[in-house]
Amino acid sequence: MAVILLTITGLVFFPSPALSRAATSCRPPRGPGDNLVHSSNLKAKGVSCRVARRVVLASTKGPRGRFSEGTPFRVANQRWHCYASPFPSSHQRCTSSTRAVVSIVWAD
Repeated sequence: MAVILLTITGLVFFPSPALSRAATSCRPPRGPGDNLVHSSNLKAKGVSCRVARRVVLASTKGPRGRFSEGTPFRVANQRWHCYASPFPSSHQRCTSSTRAVVSIVWAD
């Protein structure tokens, strides 16, 4: 946590908790099923970008090989659930048992 001390004016600045817990923008994954990028705006909070990419790709491998909303799955020793926005939006949000959050926008 960054702390700025200004001794001349006597001000002390502590960033708000919201700033220190902001989501990280990540490079979107390639795939699923090929080596192309099918998404954008991958964000991770509480996990690394590498884990975030694994989460969103694993979310597409539900029953019958496609996304199944709310079906739990495990990635990086955490239990995840993913939910999608109503059509025509293609925003997906996944949360873990440890309160980590991953979000992505699928292009197709």
